[in-house]
Amino acid sequence: MSVPTVSGAPGVVAFPEEAARTVVEYAQKAGQTIVIKIIDEIRNWLGHPEIVNDHVHAWSPTIKQLFTDSQYNLSTCKAELSAYWEGPGYESFKAYSEHISKVFENAADIADKMSGLLRQVNDTITKVYQEAVRFIGDCAVAIIKASESILGEIEKLWLGVARGVLVALQEFVQNISNLTREVMGILNSFRSNAQELQNRAVDLKLPDVIPPSATLPDNWIVRPRKNSP
Repeated sequence: MSVPTVSGAPGVVAFPEEAARTVVEYAQKAGQTIVIKIIDEIRNWLGHPEIVNDHVHAWSPTIKQLFTDSQYNLSTCKAELSAYWEGPGYESFKAYSEHISKVFENAADIADKMSGLLRQVNDTITKVYQEAVRFIGDCAVAIIKASESILGEIEKLWLGVARGVLVALQEFVQNISNLTREVMGILNSFRSNAQELQNRAVDLKLPDVIPPSATLPDNWIVRPRKNSP
């Protein structure tokens, strides 16, 4: 039997609504409201990894290519001008274009690293979601077994649920708690790297205008042609 996947996020297991209903039903009976909150968080946050996909696409490799192409075109323009011109005007323009080219290079590197970082975040969220979904399924199975067993009927607590159900719910909370701690450590590392990239992006500065010396016609001198031997 094929496993339902999230639309727009191939390979991501769909949220297990039936198993979640079982867990929530018995969590309500047992007064375990924390379990209900956890289920809602998994559905609303981890259940939508396609949201991160949107950000990944916003920093897709095509963004880096745009900066790389711009840098290439600028270098080609500079090479073409150098074949025909010299003088203080050309030298001023050359220095200006080299500065811009370096900014394009740094911007391409930042875009590439941000795209890679967001892909890692997306992969992490997807794996966490799949693990959380497994915990929900395991908990539902344990609840059903506990509630249907003869021992479960005998050992029903004053809440009206079997002791095994409470154990299953407690294990679910513990598993999710451990998973959350692990993930928060990973995401904090991602956040630190993203902040570093943001700082680098802020430092990218283009000159406001082309230097005046590059705009004066008298500062551009036609390069003499070399006589053929």
